[in-house]
Amino acid sequence: MYDSPNAKHLIASVEQVLKSTVLPHVADPLARQKAEMCLAVLHWAGRLIPVEQQLLAREADEMQRLFAQLAALFASPDSPEAHRVHERGRRAQGDAVPAVQAYDELLGLHRSLSEGFIPTLDDLHALDARGCPRAKEGLARVRTHLSRRARLDLEVYLGSAPAGAMVGRS
Repeated sequence: MYDSPNAKHLIASVEQVLKSTVLPHVADPLARQKAEMCLAVLHWAGRLIPVEQQLLAREADEMQRLFAQLAALFASPDSPEAHRVHERGRRAQGDAVPAVQAYDELLGLHRSLSEGFIPTLDDLHALDARGCPRAKEGLARVRTHLSRRARLDLEVYLGSAPAGAMVGRS
């Protein structure tokens, strides 16, 4: 018989083997806890696989728009921090991110945009400490994005297994 299971089916098979043939024979409490943690990670991966690329593309697109807004907000930079925020935002702008593209390219874009938040937040905090009113608006926009991202991450990664997280739903 020819069978070509997808990643979700492979994960479900490994989960089944661990639950039925491995865990019943694990007596050491620490080893059992680690095996159960591995099962939880497998379960999380199984929920994420069907929607990961769409989630990454949507979030990369949102990050590009956010960086474009920050570039516009600091279009007339009056300090080194404001100049860096403007330039980082200008460089991050791009065409809309297609949901279907090479996975490694999408992952690289997403990582690059995500890593841009750290120095951007540092610069915005420095500007805010000096009383720059545009910094408060910039910080609010970045914090709103990060808050939405954290909520989605919690839903995807920590969603209740029995209830079934609504992965990919807005």
